[in-house]
Parts: sequence; structure tokens; C-alpha cells
Amino acid sequence: MNNFLKLMTFFGIIAFSSFKSNAANCNQFINGNEQETKVQYSIYYEYFKKGLYTDAYPAWKNLYNNAPGFRLQTFLDGEAMYKQFIKEAKDDATKAALEDTLMQILTKGIECHNSGYLYGQRAYNYVAYKNDAENAKKDFQKYMELEKDNAYHFYLKTYYSVLRFQYDNKAISDDEMKAEMAKINQIADNNIKKNKYTEEFKALKEYLENQYNELFLDVTTPEGQAKTLVIIKEQFAKNPTDENKLLDIYNLSLKTNDSLFSAQVLEKLHQLFPANLTYTDRLALKYIKADNLNAAKQVYVTSANAMTDTLKKAEIYLALANLAYEEDDFGASRDYAKMAIANNPAEGKAYFWIGYLYTASGSKCGPGVGFQSQIVLWPAFDYLKQAVAYGDATISAEAQKLMDDYRQYLPTVQDVKDKKLKVGQAYTVKCWINETTTVQVK
Repeated sequence: MNNFLKLMTFFGIIAFSSFKSNAANCNQFINGNEQETKVQYSIYYEYFKKGLYTDAYPAWKNLYNNAPGFRLQTFLDGEAMYKQFIKEAKDDATKAALEDTLMQILTKGIECHNSGYLYGQRAYNYVAYKNDAENAKKDFQKYMELEKDNAYHFYLKTYYSVLRFQYDNKAISDDEMKAEMAKINQIADNNIKKNKYTEEFKALKEYLENQYNELFLDVTTPEGQAKTLVIIKEQFAKNPTDENKLLDIYNLSLKTNDSLFSAQVLEKLHQLFPANLTYTDRLALKYIKADNLNAAKQVYVTSANAMTDTLKKAEIYLALANLAYEEDDFGASRDYAKMAIANNPAEGKAYFWIGYLYTASGSKCGPGVGFQSQIVLWPAFDYLKQAVAYGDATISAEAQKLMDDYRQYLPTVQDVKDKKLKVGQAYTVKCWINETTTVQVK
């Protein structure tokens, strides 16, 4: 027998049967003597804080046996000592005996002090030393009941691990699992609101959410999709303003093939964050696919009104210009493109778009051939030249190609002479265009 084990046996550290464990024995003082009790506490604590546990042990044991109601600290220190003894044990039998003693110490501490912290410690030790998930679960539940929002995130995550073990082994039902996860989430939410260990509790919530999805959401079968839909609709009702949560719900809704619900979630995201172009484009695209251009336009108008970034606002007006073109409203389309230019004077796509609208207006401003139809190219070329100047390589090339293709349709020198006009002269093209340009020839 090594010296350490001999010493432990001598002090009765292993043979814990000499300990008094009567629940009614929670005396506050040794023999009713406060002074004697404090002396014993001072003796053991001086050794304890120096890590001299075997020296601290006799006085600690006296206090534990005869004044367990004196201080909760007695049990916290006892736990620390016994964990060290367990760590240093040389054989399994000794280790097992010490583990039993540790659990008895914590049980006695709970009996005398009803401490939530000790419930948490005992729960953790049920996991660490006893592989006893059921008792660990009961203690963690008592811990949460007593500690409420003061529960440690570490213990809560350990508690979830216990629940997951039991769930995987069919020891608890879906409903119980969801209910307990909801309790943990609620504590996390409360702490986040109070800015207590915010990052730790946010990490816990994210972990639980992933676990929840893993356990309860299955979109690979029609039955799983139906079940998922029920869950995410509940989550949607409970989290009407949480952007991250709504985005997760939206992404899951896409896998359930419930387009109405996914649109509902997307509408909520757009309503809450109208300046977010991703939500705006996705929602508008849904309406466009549903052939509801008015709704799509309203989405973009709302987004434009909320947008403070002028470059992004220009993109929104370009989208509106395209929708107006789809409705054959060239005037509105041109006006939106000009609003894009007003917000971003270097927006080459807007210049190109107006030039394109004008080149396509020959039949709108004349019979389709002849002078009145030809002169729409004059303002068209003005804008296309700007597109060449401001556009990126693609837009610039497209604008130049459009001018090259349409140049053959410009009036001739004789055409303008016949109209008593001169090349370079200012001229206002009427029709829906109503823009002043200059006389140009092919």
C-alpha cells in the first residue's frame, strides 16, 4: 500500500461509513459551541487553501460530521478535496469508494443547505463519475428551479447533453425533450437581455437550435416536411422580429415547398428590414414569378424609400425601370432610370437603358420608318455615348454595338436639309420622349 493510500485509510477518507449522514443532523455548531466550530473551520481552511488536503482533512471531517449546517463552504471544499483524492487514487476500487464518498458529501450539503449550486455539482458528478443520466437530469432540473436565471451556461449545456443521451436511448419523449430545451433557451434569452455572459449564452442558443433542427426537422420526406412546417410556423409566431431566426425559418420553409408560408416570412423580413436588398430582390422575384408586377414594384418602392445608400438606391430604381418596361410603360421606365442616374451619375446601365428605350421607340413616335421614326435615335445616341463612357466593359461594348447597329437608320444629310435643319442644331424630339438633342446624320 503506498503512502498516500495509507494516509487516506488512516484518516478514514476512503472508509466513509464513519461519516454521519442523518438528514436531520444539520447542526450549526460543534456541541453547540460556536467558538470551537470556528476554530475547527480555521484549522482546516488554513491547510485547505494551501492545498494541504490531508492536513486539512481531520478538522474538516469534524466540522462535516458535527456542524454541517455551519457553512455551505464546508461542502464546496470537501468536494474539491475529494476530487483531488479521486484524481490521485491508484486503483479502481479506491477511486470508486472515493466517488461514492464525494456523492454522499454533496447529498449531505444539499440536505443541510438546499443549495442550487450543489445540485448542479452533484448532477455534473453523476455524469462524470456515475454515468447516471436519470439522477443527473433530476438534479439539473432542481438546479434550474433554484438558480433560475443565475444558472451557469456550462451546466445548461451539460444538462442538454444528459437530455440528448436519454432522448437517443428512448428514455424521454419528443414533448419532454422540447419542453426542457425551451426552458434552457428561456434562461439563455433572459441572460442575453440582461447582458450577462451574452456571448456564451448566444453560443448556447445557437448550439441548441442546431440540435433542435437535427432532432426534429426532416425535410427529406413529405411527412418530415409537414412536421417541419408545423415547427417553423410555431417558431415564426414566437420570433416575429428576430432577423437571424426569421432567416433560418425562411431557408427551412423553402425545403417544405410551402411557397405561401415562405413568402409570408420573406414579407416579414422585408417589412422589418426594407433596406436589405437581398430580402427585397427575393420578395420582388416571388411576386414577378406570380405575375404580380404591382406587388413587386411596391416592394422596390418601399426599399428605395428606406435606402440611404445612393448607389444601392440606384440599383433599386433600375429594377423599377425594368418592371415598368415589362408593362410597356416606356415613360415610367425612362423616369426610373433617370432616378438611378440622379443617385449615381456614373451608373452606366441607366444611360444604356434609356438609350435602349429610345432606339426601340421608332414605332411609338412614328410609322416605324421615315423621318419621325428615325429621329428617336438622336437622343438615344446621346445616352448610349454616356453608357460607353460610364459603363463597365460589358455595358460599354453593348452600347457601342447598339449604336453601330442603328447608325444606318439615322437620317441622311439630304433628309435633314429637306426638313430645313442643320447638323448639330438643337432639336426637341416630341412623342413620349420629349427630350432636346441635336440633329445627327448617318
